[in-house]
Amino acid sequence: VLALFGLLRSDSDAALAGASRRSLRLAIYLIPVALLLIMRTRDHTRVLVTNESMWADTVVKQPSNQRALFTLAKIRAKRDPPSALQLCDEAIALQGRYTARAFEARAGIWIEQGELQKALDDLTQAIQWPGNRLSLLGTYQSRAMVLRDLHRHDEALLDLDSAEALDP
Repeated sequence: VLALFGLLRSDSDAALAGASRRSLRLAIYLIPVALLLIMRTRDHTRVLVTNESMWADTVVKQPSNQRALFTLAKIRAKRDPPSALQLCDEAIALQGRYTARAFEARAGIWIEQGELQKALDDLTQAIQWPGNRLSLLGTYQSRAMVLRDLHRHDEALLDLDSAEALDP
């Protein structure tokens, strides 16, 4: 995907000469799909227990368990967005190890609700959060998608360049 963006950004006619018009058009349509798949599969690379009742019980017993708060928020995101947003807010307020992940989870909820500017703000916070090195690549990719949807293509390409620099 990142290589396709590099090809499309190339000023060289020679670089574009080898690619057919149809393949370039296809690449332009597939890039958002590929980024969406990257963003969604990133969350499934680690085995997480998604038993809602278990996480809800953990939150009741340990209200300052930041991981439980943001995991429960992710589980409830599609079914109960207001509850999920509140859980993310609580996790962010704790300002601990999972703060960047809570910002990312809240951004996902904003994206689903069409609140792209709020999602962009949360993804920016996640990128800037100290200690967010494990999910930084995916966060840049997610923010690039939001920027693309906001028609801020130059900024989206900069984020993809930052993501590529993290994972050459």
